[in-house]
Amino acid sequence: MTLLRWAEATGTCRPELVSGAAWRTAAASARLLARLPGLVGELGVGYSVEVPPEGDGPAARRLQQAADRLAVRLRTTAGVEALPALAGEVDAVGAAAVALVAQQADWTAPW
Repeated sequence: MTLLRWAEATGTCRPELVSGAAWRTAAASARLLARLPGLVGELGVGYSVEVPPEGDGPAARRLQQAADRLAVRLRTTAGVEALPALAGEVDAVGAAAVALVAQQADWTAPW
């Protein structure tokens, strides 16, 4: 899955590449979240998002925690009823990736 590959790359890449990899992780999360309602609709299941527990610590740790939870969810055989929890984990990965981009940004004013 592309999202998990980008999340892994974000955690293991050289420091100067972290922001770009985190951005791609967030974008992959957004693409998947945009597709989930249609997929769920085709399966005839109501769409909702279960919000996972908030991670703690720095954004990089939250991203790793969310990616690990998502990987576990993907390995389960819970069926379509697990899609709301899956959507929540995808959203958590994206949110942690955006937080990491913000954390990596240079917020000093040039003037």
